[in-house]
Amino acid sequence: MTDIDEIRNLLAEYCHRLDDGDPALAGFFVSGGTIVEEGREMPIARLPIIRKHLAALRQQQSEVLGRKHLSMNHVVRVDGDRASAVSDLLIMTLVDSGAWVTTGNGRYTDSLVKEDGTWKFEKRVVTWYLDRPYRVGDPKTGPLFGEMLDRALEASKGET
Repeated sequence: MTDIDEIRNLLAEYCHRLDDGDPALAGFFVSGGTIVEEGREMPIARLPIIRKHLAALRQQQSEVLGRKHLSMNHVVRVDGDRASAVSDLLIMTLVDSGAWVTTGNGRYTDSLVKEDGTWKFEKRVVTWYLDRPYRVGDPKTGPLFGEMLDRALEASKGET
């Protein structure tokens, strides 16, 4: 398998694991890696704690029956043991009517490193085209995602 194929598999598997609520997402990142979402840079070591607080905030929103992160239109550039990737992102949400609707769209911009023969994220930047990757216009969905992220970051301070 080529480096580009391995990286595309990493991009896809990340989305599957994110949708499955896999607590081991940090394993897709190098030690000291970061994720930047809504302009907030988070060390990957804190991701499980932050995700716990985000999950609690999401519990306060209307029920989501299903959610899928779809990444596509990957552009991958490899230079030895380093690479960059840009991917478009869609969030599809299963609503009460049984229909899947697009509830978020954006872009992943990634810096990757091959570590011990395995490609991993060094930095993953998520840029949303809307600040609401949920049911846009539904007053029951609560705060904008950026506000939820701020609350989760604040609540997670001091936790290890």
